[in-house]
Amino acid sequence: MDEGGAGFAASMPRPEAQRSADGDVVNRLKRPITGHEGGPVAIVMAPTFDEAGEDIGATRFMAGIANRTIVEQTHRDIRAFRIYDGPSEAHRHVLARDIPRGPGGACPRRKEMIEFFFDCSSPFTYLGFHEVQRVAAECEAPVIWRPILVGGIFNTINPSVYAFRANPAPAKQAYMIKDLADWARLYGLTIRMPPTIFPINTVKAMRACIALEPEGKLVPFAEAVFRRYWSEDQDVSSDAVLAGICEEVAVDPDRLLAAIASDAVKAQLRRNTQELVDRGGFGTPTIFVDGEDMYFGNDRLGLVRDALSRRRSPSPAKQD
Repeated sequence: MDEGGAGFAASMPRPEAQRSADGDVVNRLKRPITGHEGGPVAIVMAPTFDEAGEDIGATRFMAGIANRTIVEQTHRDIRAFRIYDGPSEAHRHVLARDIPRGPGGACPRRKEMIEFFFDCSSPFTYLGFHEVQRVAAECEAPVIWRPILVGGIFNTINPSVYAFRANPAPAKQAYMIKDLADWARLYGLTIRMPPTIFPINTVKAMRACIALEPEGKLVPFAEAVFRRYWSEDQDVSSDAVLAGICEEVAVDPDRLLAAIASDAVKAQLRRNTQELVDRGGFGTPTIFVDGEDMYFGNDRLGLVRDALSRRRSPSPAKQD
């Protein structure tokens, strides 16, 4: 557990269960959380409501939060608040929302969540990063972006990647290049494989994604990193290329380069990477639906879509 986390967890305000004007259960904090402007918010953990519409998750708070920065991501009627610099534990994400009743006052339907662990060094992750946004929009599911450093995973639990690079099977290598081209054409992307520098050191780019998430710039920045590396064959490990990307997405390059050198950002990237390993991941992209249902690879996004659809429309109960 991170030093200083226990003290903050102990001081977390407890919720008060209330009902809104239309009868929905809403859990309000007795006082604001430090680091969030705008007053008290509703704090619940998904899944929140049982079949009777009663809250079952409002008191499930995380322990060991060392940093109190809370960031709001809005997706339709759901607001996902990410707590940074917490421990390497699953389910660090707190969901805060005002959930509407269905027709006739039906119980509220919970929203599913996608977690997307990624490193821009992978061409298949470029494909997945692009397509998961479409899947999320279709399924009305918020995406929690989780930048990682996949080299650290390969070094510790998946060294077979390096063995394949050193001694590739020619037929498999040729098919992989064709497969990439097929997927890229399907998605309307350009991927040049292999790029001049491969593999690439993306540690600065991934730290930048961590640093930019609080201001809502992670997605455009990561998209630009993917495009510059995989489509335009630029060296995204260099400060000059990263500075150019900053200008493209309206970010001060000097401020960002200073941020990615901070201990807090470095530590968060390490924690994200270790968390993926702890949760059974072994590469990029890795996708979780509702925190536990894991999928690996761009080509599994059809299964992610199906998993989200099944959760939204559960099978009818069996008749006796």
